[in-house]
Amino acid sequence: PLRSEREGRARAPDPQEADGISRRLGARYFVLGSLSEAARIMTLTLRIYRVGNGEPEGALSVEASSDSLGTLVQRAAVEVISRVAGSSSTEGGGGVGPLITESPEALKAYLEARAEMRKGRLGEADAAITRALRLDTAFALAALEAVTIRSWIQFTRAQPYGGLADLTALALRHQDGLSERQRIRVQMYDASVAGRGARTAELAERLLQLDSADVDTWLMLTYTHLVSGWQYGAGPDEARGAADRALALDSTHVLGLAHSAYLAAWGGDSTDIRRYIRLLREADTAQSIIRGSELALASMLGSDETFETLLDTIVEQPIDRWIAVLRMLRAYQPERAERLLARTLARPGAGLARRTAMGARVQLMLAEGRVREVARELREGAYSEIPSFERVVAGGILSTSLAGISDSAETLAALAAVESYVTPDSAVAYFYTRPVLWFGWAQAAYHATEGDSSRARRWQAVFQALPYDSLFPTYRESLREDIEARLAVRVGDVERARRHAGEAFRLWGSHGATDLEFMPSPAMRLHLANLLRASGRADSAEAIFRSLVPPTTWMGSLATRSALELGHIIEERGDPVEAARYYWLALVLWERGGPEVEPYRSEAAAGLRRTGADRETMRFPARPPG
Repeated sequence: PLRSEREGRARAPDPQEADGISRRLGARYFVLGSLSEAARIMTLTLRIYRVGNGEPEGALSVEASSDSLGTLVQRAAVEVISRVAGSSSTEGGGGVGPLITESPEALKAYLEARAEMRKGRLGEADAAITRALRLDTAFALAALEAVTIRSWIQFTRAQPYGGLADLTALALRHQDGLSERQRIRVQMYDASVAGRGARTAELAERLLQLDSADVDTWLMLTYTHLVSGWQYGAGPDEARGAADRALALDSTHVLGLAHSAYLAAWGGDSTDIRRYIRLLREADTAQSIIRGSELALASMLGSDETFETLLDTIVEQPIDRWIAVLRMLRAYQPERAERLLARTLARPGAGLARRTAMGARVQLMLAEGRVREVARELREGAYSEIPSFERVVAGGILSTSLAGISDSAETLAALAAVESYVTPDSAVAYFYTRPVLWFGWAQAAYHATEGDSSRARRWQAVFQALPYDSLFPTYRESLREDIEARLAVRVGDVERARRHAGEAFRLWGSHGATDLEFMPSPAMRLHLANLLRASGRADSAEAIFRSLVPPTTWMGSLATRSALELGHIIEERGDPVEAARYYWLALVLWERGGPEVEPYRSEAAAGLRRTGADRETMRFPARPPG
């Protein structure tokens, strides 16, 4: 629809106007039509035009009951695509053709999946896209839609991403029959799944040059700027701009609303947050993406009394909803996050929610610098109800020490527990049945930093014997370089350490926002950023530190250390207002920490005072008044 003014009444374009719009967007066809309703039956009448021709090349009419608008749209889309493809047989073959799929039923399922995804109905969207791929196993565009659907499902359930590379590989294998624009889309998704942020953004911009009204690509650009923008100079402001553009094109798109709600929390403007709460409530709050986002913003904004009342509602929600609340609270209001986790753990039963809450609580406590408290609970058997979780906690304590947050006695006890489970001699044999990669690297990194350097060297040799991984083909070399960098720091050779740390970063390849803070990649980034800053390369260090903090992600103890360093870098650059935001992020997590983080806590508090910000008024990470 067209508007003569921004807030004016929308109207449909006439054929000449539509032809001009289509020509600018590089389209070959456009469709105009009208919708009527009688006796509870909706009739959609459409005329199909080829760009450059004044007269319609075809017309069609589809019907559905008045309460089935989605069905009506799907039927119309299938008919239009089938007719356009059929009339272009000299360009792409007959039938629905290789431009899309040979199966009208697969196409129908694909369109249904897209419609369900737009509304945030993840389960229904996944069922439809699974049906589309079963009907046509070479359906490249359906494979891309499956990437979007399944990545959101995994994200909302706090599951590691998996199976996405197989889907992009399928799309790449079957892209030859696609248009240039759709081939670019395939390449964009492949780059995104592989973690190549700059390449993803470049391809997204190319698609938007071809069609500036492509909502899907604006949403991809929002996500890419948010989680990978640190790789190429973009960040929250650019992500917010892309999200705003997507919502301007489709104000009810659930994914656009979810992205914008998350960015509103980072902005910290209570008026903006209230606006998004209203928009979310006006959407379909029966859907988890919407309900989770709404509850998360309400949890941040309300008083302590309001939040206490809201807790009962939150803990009754399915796990994918309360995880959305947890993700927001742990970054900006960790005390409320712990209250949420405690309330969840107090509920009877040992299901997925309880297991997830137990792990999230340990992550939060370690991020806050409560290492001694976690270690005491570990000794007292607080985590014994979940098989193997005690070893995970020990690994977390050990890995947290690499961020400079440790208690020497407790860290050594955790090291002993990890070393008793994964040894250099057993690493290859147990590679597929035990967390060898994490536990082995954590041992090696600790020993390289302050332990037995000969054991670090031994692990370097073991890394080379570990199995090859096609997704991370150079991970073994990357781990070796990381340990070499830490050994170089130990002898005071900062420049050599920086070179090795940079090589470790490059060889790892994929540095995503969904890694866990206890894994090698985030710790590699923190180490490299510290070395870059020590080498006088503050701009490069800043970009990497930003990859570890909200709103890009939340990396526990690595996030707090990174926030502190960002505060220093930005303050030294002469921007006290922005520096205050990061000092605040560090301080709000460390304020309940133990003596393990007292020096850091004092440092963050002093930095905040230097900026002139008032700690008590900075409830959100907003710019302080004035």
